[in-house]
Amino acid sequence: MGGIPAFLAEAVASEKSRSLYVKKKVMVCIFQCGAMDGLMAVTPFTDDYLKAARPTLFMSAAKNQNTDSLIDLDGRFGLHPAMAPFSELYSQKQLAIVHGIGSPNNTRSHFDAQDYMESGTPFNKGTASGWLNRAVGLLGHDATPFQAVSLTSSLPRSFYGDNPTLAVSSLQDFAIQMRGNPGGANMAAKSFEDLYQQTSSSLLKQTGKESFDAVKMLQKTDIKNYKPANNVIYPNTPLGNSLKQIAQLIKMDVGLEIAFTNQMVGIPTLTKAQTKVCLPVM
Repeated sequence: MGGIPAFLAEAVASEKSRSLYVKKKVMVCIFQCGAMDGLMAVTPFTDDYLKAARPTLFMSAAKNQNTDSLIDLDGRFGLHPAMAPFSELYSQKQLAIVHGIGSPNNTRSHFDAQDYMESGTPFNKGTASGWLNRAVGLLGHDATPFQAVSLTSSLPRSFYGDNPTLAVSSLQDFAIQMRGNPGGANMAAKSFEDLYQQTSSSLLKQTGKESFDAVKMLQKTDIKNYKPANNVIYPNTPLGNSLKQIAQLIKMDVGLEIAFTNQMVGIPTLTKAQTKVCLPVM
């Protein structure tokens, strides 16, 4: 839990050995604020102790016309019926489920637990950087302003740090706009850019430059008329809209390597267990 996860460090090391002209893979991180009940999402239905502890919540994988049943994965674990679309991905070996993920710190503060999860240092509240920002630093190569992007209204805790990252709530609004006056918009943008350029703070100056460079890159693309491939339909929800824009950035080939978004979900019930669902991004 401290520092960088081993699987991520290994992935970065393998990327460094690849050709500069090979298309890079993209990691998409979805942070579920509030977490979810992993024992209901992916149930170990052969566990008699779970059945005894949750007599009114327990679900079986046995087919029953009167009640919903779990989707049997391997004779031991079953997907909740609400997660049926994931079963095909699992059978095609495009989905991995890591059960029982949790923090070694047993704090009962939800806020501390979330902070530890995003900093990656569960016993140190003073860590200034987030684990995803440190992961950006491991990539070790020149990048565009869109190397690490969070599709959120503000920068998440996991993106805090010295390495450049962006927070974008909407790609279409990621520019200075003045309705009916394009010339005025360009003048305003230039004025703001000049102000950042002249600031005495190196942090503000660098952050401002990266943001305006990103805006200029987006202005060269047709964001409004983007059509998802294979007639994919994204749900009209905050998470669906964020994932659609992440897919758009990937297809635009603007140098995206780490994308982040979040979703507010229900508070877990009766258990501290969490489940992490890992999907490859093609």
